[in-house]
Amino acid sequence: PSDLDDYGQSIGARFTAEELREVEGRFEDMTQTYHLYFGRGGIIVQRWKLFGSIAISGLLTTITLLVVIAHFDSICCPKKLRVFFRDGSKGERNLILALILLSVVGLHTSTSKFSVGEAQSNVYFSTWTNFASCVTNYEVWRKGSGRNHTFQNIIFDTDIQMKRYWLMISITSTITFLSTIDYFINNNFIEDRQNFDCLDVSWANLWIWIALASVLLCWGVLLVHRYLHAE
Repeated sequence: PSDLDDYGQSIGARFTAEELREVEGRFEDMTQTYHLYFGRGGIIVQRWKLFGSIAISGLLTTITLLVVIAHFDSICCPKKLRVFFRDGSKGERNLILALILLSVVGLHTSTSKFSVGEAQSNVYFSTWTNFASCVTNYEVWRKGSGRNHTFQNIIFDTDIQMKRYWLMISITSTITFLSTIDYFINNNFIEDRQNFDCLDVSWANLWIWIALASVLLCWGVLLVHRYLHAE
């Protein structure tokens, strides 16, 4: 309790003896499943997200390093590597898709609530930068294989120019919806230990319904523009 009292005084907070015992008990309980980083106000990081972030970033670094080494290899098996990394290679495509999948998992472990990214902003932004780099690399592969970019037919469709804007809104609204779900589940189950009841609409879960409505509306409008045309 003395350590908590000293910490409270350092941030300008005063605790009663009962509050100190309650907070100490809660911290001891959370340390069974969490690592606690004490910044101003206290920052909590889940143990599995901490180790998951380290494991995924290490795996991504190892794979990309091996890819770089393979491109400079002229001794072991240069002919096989040239075939594997040639334009339009399905092997290279599958490797890029695997990196994108790992990056998506990394987004959850490193940028969600109670993650390392919440405590360290450089982890947050570098994780999103890594995801964007993997997606960009996939688009480069499509261009090198003679295909159009993934959303090129929609973005550069001159018939309905509004589709490009609805596509961006749909993607960003989906990210917002997933982030809202992540925050709601973690905030209720982990932080407050409340029951999950999305039917009981309150300010705690009202934003889930708003975000879901935005997702359905945006993608619905995009699909209408895509498949329904005026005669």
